[in-house]
Amino acid sequence: MKILFVYDSNSKGGKERRFTELINSLALDNSIKTSIFFITSNFYYDFNDSNIKIVYHPRKFKYDFSVIWKIFRYCQKERPSIIHSWGIIGSLFSIIPAKILKIKLIDSRIADTNPNFNSMLSIHYLKHFIINSFSDILVSNTKLGADLYHVKEEKAVIIPNGINTKRFQNLKNKDKMRKELGIESKFVVTMIARFAATKDYGTFFKVAEKITHNRDDVSFIAVGSGEFFDIYYKKIRQLNLEKKIFLLGQRKDVEDIINISDIGVLASYSEGFPNVILEFMALGKPQVISKVGGMREMQKSKQKYCYTIEKEDYNSLINKIYLLLDQKNKYERMSFCAIKVFKEKYTAEIMVNNYKNLYAKL
Repeated sequence: MKILFVYDSNSKGGKERRFTELINSLALDNSIKTSIFFITSNFYYDFNDSNIKIVYHPRKFKYDFSVIWKIFRYCQKERPSIIHSWGIIGSLFSIIPAKILKIKLIDSRIADTNPNFNSMLSIHYLKHFIINSFSDILVSNTKLGADLYHVKEEKAVIIPNGINTKRFQNLKNKDKMRKELGIESKFVVTMIARFAATKDYGTFFKVAEKITHNRDDVSFIAVGSGEFFDIYYKKIRQLNLEKKIFLLGQRKDVEDIINISDIGVLASYSEGFPNVILEFMALGKPQVISKVGGMREMQKSKQKYCYTIEKEDYNSLINKIYLLLDQKNKYERMSFCAIKVFKEKYTAEIMVNNYKNLYAKL
């Protein structure tokens, strides 16, 4: 089987990590020949196998239609059995080559639950309508995402995100990590997210201010960068809380930070399927998360590994954190369930096997 991946994203995040994990795993399978057609100039994650064939034809501008011809010529020569696109432009540009050469087309652009369809007459809606109409399969990491993007049931395939457990090996010593960050409290509550309009850091910091005022045994950590970082950073300093509430900015050692944390929080207004929830689960950390977007689907398990609250629910967030801090048996039970559910549903191996099964069916 030959699979051509068409990739067009310049961003750096969970989607790129999932793509890299899939490619590296497929490279180990001798029955699958993998090639990647990059129509972007940058990609931030490396591939482990030199046998992966990589072709670069970056777009000169957003709708550089000459790339369609380049994809067509490449497919005409290599004859892949599947084109798997990971972005809107990549999917649009792959439709004509796929249809003319009778190649199955998989679209994996849906990784959120916020399509922003202001009008069915808009160009934005039209692009998604075309992709939905001409793709053979449309993959989403949540059912809600597929529904909101108006994907027909017979074309929709739901493949949840997966995390590579090797990331959690050889972590730093907890005591050294705490000392490095200047944390002296017994408990640590952490939120890892961009400082963006979709994240509710306002409620998180209000809760942090309240709890640290009442208790000396809890510290709060916020990890991430973004347009609102400086605003909150200045506010925490004005309140003289920088020794209790730590704003760490963008970090490359999130696994070590999660490892020293006791509780994870993700307060949001909108979410797709955030990898950070899986990262906390992998290390057995109970969480309190907003009941928005794809996160609604994550607590359908009968095994309770996190609390879900309504968005901006200040009182519920405080109460759930106190429950986890003060009820050791409940904490340990949720910690056990988090690891169990992660291993059953959300490892990278499971994600890759789901994709392999999809390819085999086509």
